[in-house]
Amino acid sequence: MPIVTPGRRIGSAYGSLTLAKKLGTGRRSGYASLFLTPMVDMFTIMVLYLIQQFSATGQFLFVDPEVKLPRAQRAATIEGSPPVITITNETISVQGKAVEDTAVLSKDGGWEAPRLEQALRELRKLSTDVEQSTGGRVVTDSAQGIVMVQADLTVPYVLVKKVLFIASKSGFERADFAVMRAK
Repeated sequence: MPIVTPGRRIGSAYGSLTLAKKLGTGRRSGYASLFLTPMVDMFTIMVLYLIQQFSATGQFLFVDPEVKLPRAQRAATIEGSPPVITITNETISVQGKAVEDTAVLSKDGGWEAPRLEQALRELRKLSTDVEQSTGGRVVTDSAQGIVMVQADLTVPYVLVKKVLFIASKSGFERADFAVMRAK
């Protein structure tokens, strides 16, 4: 539709003031009414939806897509946000970063994984440094010696036991296991 300059109006052509008032005199109001009630309702529904979608504890545990966690009948919710050790058939990861191949620990009699131990010691040292620098006001789960273990369902128990041994040697005395809640 082309833009045209306003011309004579219908009401003024016929001389009828009533018709001219009904059809307008060529000026438009600068006021655009906003329908605030529907907009507030929409935002309220969006906020309620987002609150419902998030965890009640506010903690999330991201599970590697390659890892199939075991199922458990009785499982407690995650408290805090401890560092995560992920064990698959190929690699061992700390906080999502691959640090060691499982072939190192899969050998008979092999209880040493230097890169895993170093990564865990660095993580523990960082958290204790934060605790000391804040005067004990900021205490993380890793400073308390807590670690979360995500082990694939097909990983042999001996491998998990060796990883737990290295974690305890690095200063993590308590290990919690990530599981899927059985229905």
